[in-house]
Amino acid sequence: MHSKRISALIMLSLIFLVPIFSFFSAVQKWEYLPSWEELPFHTQGVSAVESFFHENMPGKTFLDQLALNLKLWAGQVEQDNIFILDDMLLENIQPPVDAYVNDNTQGILHFVEQKQIPTYTMLIPTACAIKQQEVPEFAPLYNQKSFIESVYNQLMGRVTTVDVYPTLFDNSDGYIYYKTHSNLTGLGGYYLYTVLGRRVGISIRGLDKYEIEHVNHNFYGDIYERSPYKQVPADIITLYRFSQNRREYQVTHYTDNDQRTYYTLYPQFTADLGDPMDVYFGGRSPIIDIHVSSSYTGKLLLFGDDTVISYLPFLLVEYQQITVVDLSSISDEMLSTLDISQYDQVLFGYSVDTYMHSSEISRIEQLIKK
Repeated sequence: MHSKRISALIMLSLIFLVPIFSFFSAVQKWEYLPSWEELPFHTQGVSAVESFFHENMPGKTFLDQLALNLKLWAGQVEQDNIFILDDMLLENIQPPVDAYVNDNTQGILHFVEQKQIPTYTMLIPTACAIKQQEVPEFAPLYNQKSFIESVYNQLMGRVTTVDVYPTLFDNSDGYIYYKTHSNLTGLGGYYLYTVLGRRVGISIRGLDKYEIEHVNHNFYGDIYERSPYKQVPADIITLYRFSQNRREYQVTHYTDNDQRTYYTLYPQFTADLGDPMDVYFGGRSPIIDIHVSSSYTGKLLLFGDDTVISYLPFLLVEYQQITVVDLSSISDEMLSTLDISQYDQVLFGYSVDTYMHSSEISRIEQLIKK
């Protein structure tokens, strides 16, 4: 206890002393000093001076990091809705927007009533729900398991629901979520596929049937970009290729303006041009239509968010065609061109976060009107 108090005093001393030294150091380097009109005493000069000090005060990054470390030392491990743990960052998902949840649920129900096609819904919990044992005791966590059950109860009898929560929870010790990114890893996607596959009626292949390639050992994702804490280990991007009875793939991206086609699930050059996650299918597009050369004849229409890239490589082994639609980016015109009748099954696969905080799924109503 005595040593902790000494450490705290040292840190507090640094907080007060560093700005003083930084100020005098800055004065020696300033090529420009604010005029009287720009000083705080002048009404219109307040914002100018604030901007001036913000841009010219050396050591600001150090002070910000010092303040963060002090908060972490005091036990405040949640910063900006992100839990800062020893080896990962967990985003603390906030309570739902009830209007969005209702619109999304009603949209799915209306779709099923009108289209009369086998339809499945898979709500995917986020990392903070599955890895809740990593979060400090008594931390305020929204109950995603209860939320999923409440939505599934409303869909019961009309939509086939896919409960992946137990399987993910049972495998929570594995590397199933990225440490710095708000998505599941390929391994997490495999566990989703084992549950989803049984519900949609396809065979489940063991992991030993896939070649595993680690293509990026230094990936930092979206949570890392938003977090003030940067001392967390990098993530690994992994690709899974079915090794038995090799398939050939034609992956076509459709946008309002053009289309492009790849003949692989993993066009690695696309990751070098932009987002490292674009190695999966060449990135996201309003519509991605994937044809597979195999003896299977099933056709699946999949409405989903970014979580789809984690489990789609495994599903594709069992289908002739899967069309992925991004309801958050597709235009009304493109949405109106979808022909539901050519598909055998429809899947709504979304993270709990998307379902609670976006009304994009309710756009399916436009297909009903068509």
